[in-house]
Amino acid sequence: AFETWGLLCQCARESGQVDKVGELVQEFLKRMLPKFEQVGATGSVAEAQGIDSAALKTAANGVTACLRKAGPGVLSGEQLNHICQVALKALHVSLQLRDAEEEANRRNQKNDEEEEMVDDEE
Repeated sequence: AFETWGLLCQCARESGQVDKVGELVQEFLKRMLPKFEQVGATGSVAEAQGIDSAALKTAANGVTACLRKAGPGVLSGEQLNHICQVALKALHVSLQLRDAEEEANRRNQKNDEEEEMVDDEE
């Protein structure tokens, strides 16, 4: 579906319908950015753990593809700034999740090693 949006933008641009390119991009972003804003708005790692990171990665790739196909000059500086802020907040939450998962894995591994040592002593 994301590739379709990108192709629509590309076709509109190639046919000289720059205003349609802008409309398509705006509609696409109106549908996609709330998903990333939701991630950035989570208050804790626990809240963010229910987020499907694979789906977000796919959505991010879709936004990238659509914007590339739309070409330059479609977004204002303010719009670009907003997209960047949303993306950075989502990235920050993603990194926090990764760190929390790594810490949990380290704790689990340490507990497993301690249990093995106790079993060996018995």
